[in-house]
Amino acid sequence: QALQDEHDRLLFAQRVGKIGDWEFNPKTGEMRWSPMMYRIFKRPENSGKLNLDSMSRYFPNDSGKLKSAFRQAVDEQIPFAFDIEIKNEKGNRKFLYIEGIPKTKINGNSRVQQVQGICQDITARKLARNRMVDREKQLRSTVNNIKGVLIRYQLLPSGEDRIIYVSEGAEKVFGLNRRELLRS
Repeated sequence: QALQDEHDRLLFAQRVGKIGDWEFNPKTGEMRWSPMMYRIFKRPENSGKLNLDSMSRYFPNDSGKLKSAFRQAVDEQIPFAFDIEIKNEKGNRKFLYIEGIPKTKINGNSRVQQVQGICQDITARKLARNRMVDREKQLRSTVNNIKGVLIRYQLLPSGEDRIIYVSEGAEKVFGLNRRELLRS
């Protein structure tokens, strides 16, 4: 019963965190995916064996990066971790964080026996960050087109203050370069 409870907690954590785990066998070239990996990729669990070549179709822009990371993990025992963009089985664009760790057996053989890793769907976080960057660009453009000066100060716990933003209009009003104002 304790083992079943542990398994249920793991599945719950993977579902809520949108994290799947995988294993790659360099000897056979095959991969094993957790159920959450299939959900992330929108792939039916009974859709056949997986290997790096079959995975390439999900990474139209980054399949070389992925294969290179696996090659280095197997040949040089170098772990990897990076964000990557995919197109899932339904053609939807997603962003993933992928991390892999090469594993060797402790029997004197220093060859990599498998690469284990995780894959987390970070699409919501990545899209929110992209929206934030776009809004910041729009705000800067709006502020920099205002005739006049906008200055943003920060009051530090020590009681000192510092300028953290100066609009482009400050150059005209004060006759100083914005970078000089930020340094003062």
